Amino acid sequence: MFCVVHVAAALGEAEIAREAYRLLEPFADLPVVPATAIVCFGSTELLLGIAATTFGESALATGHLERAVTTNIRLGNLPMTAYARATLAHLVGGDRGRELFDVAIRDAKAIGMDERAALWTRARDGLAGRIVIRKENVWWVVSHHGKEIRVEDLVGGEDSGNQPVLDPVARAAYLTRIRDLRAQLDDNPTPRLEAELEALLSHLERETGMGGRGRNFAGPAERARTAVRKAIRRAIDAIAATEQPTADALRDAVTTGYRCSYRPG
Repeated sequence: MFCVVHVAAALGEAEIAREAYRLLEPFADLPVVPATAIVCFGSTELLLGIAATTFGESALATGHLERAVTTNIRLGNLPMTAYARATLAHLVGGDRGRELFDVAIRDAKAIGMDERAALWTRARDGLAGRIVIRKENVWWVVSHHGKEIRVEDLVGGEDSGNQPVLDPVARAAYLTRIRDLRAQLDDNPTPRLEAELEALLSHLERETGMGGRGRNFAGPAERARTAVRKAIRRAIDAIAATEQPTADALRDAVTTGYRCSYRPG
């Protein structure tokens, strides 16, 4: 079923993906293990998320993939945790997707998944999840000569607000796995267990802010500020291709930040 779901996704076979989803759903809380039990392909939630993505249920897929990340952490399956996180990043896109890719890439590099890390780096850099600027980009700012405009007024779409890089369930799963590893190391220390513990502690440290508080993805105002700045820069660069003097004048007169304005000299 692991292969069936991935092939259906690659070929865009929605009906096959839906049937695979129906067959896998009763086993959502179990790991995927071949008959020989030599390897573990992580949580079944990952396959359900990929299948749901293939037949077009993005919200359903997001929930499955988020649970796949948490469950794979609990299983101590570092490669499939990184894979599930990258798959979720592909689906959600935007700033959250880039942040998820960053974590997946770091974790992949830490365990020698260099080819996957390079693939995910290209995918992260190619994400098209930009916030769209209404009112015809830079011209909306220019048309309001001398007036400061809030970046929130320039972006379209709904914003989901601050989201933690590491949600409470995933954090709890990390801590549980860390306790389990420490207990195992007390009884039977091995290089593999020590390496896994070190990787988990390093990851938890990266995603924890001052005072042990979890880090958040950038908040709505910061995401809007960044998106508006990039969109205005892209618009001016496009103008520069045919009207360099106009582009130069706009660069001098348009200011960006949490408020944007057009003030020619």
